[in-house]
Amino acid sequence: MARKSRKERIATLRAGLEPEIPQSAAEQEIQRQYNVGAYARLSVLETRDRKDSEALQNQKALLREYIAAHPDLHLAGEYEDNGETGTNFDREGFQRLIEDVRCGRIDCIVVKDLSRFGRDHVEVEHYLQHIF
Repeated sequence: MARKSRKERIATLRAGLEPEIPQSAAEQEIQRQYNVGAYARLSVLETRDRKDSEALQNQKALLREYIAAHPDLHLAGEYEDNGETGTNFDREGFQRLIEDVRCGRIDCIVVKDLSRFGRDHVEVEHYLQHIF
């Protein structure tokens, strides 16, 4: 494709026209849809003996908003652990999430931040590098 001069590009922008941007083959393909597992966790100290704390609900709402704002993400399941420490990975909601990843039901995990996924940095790194 021939280069456009700077004057031509400026004139195109001033006229309010979109500059012609060539699309690569990957961009021309249909955008991939990811099946997302939204995972929320609160530690024992944060729950203060409440079954369904407001902080956990806020975290889940934040995840839903993020997923809704991204058209390539489809919420396939919500997983939560309320009152569970992040220092071990023997948590009911987490184990269900990992099982769904292994079965192929989930191919993307969204968390508020990595500390919600787990606090054991070595184990988190193992999941990121070897399992995911």
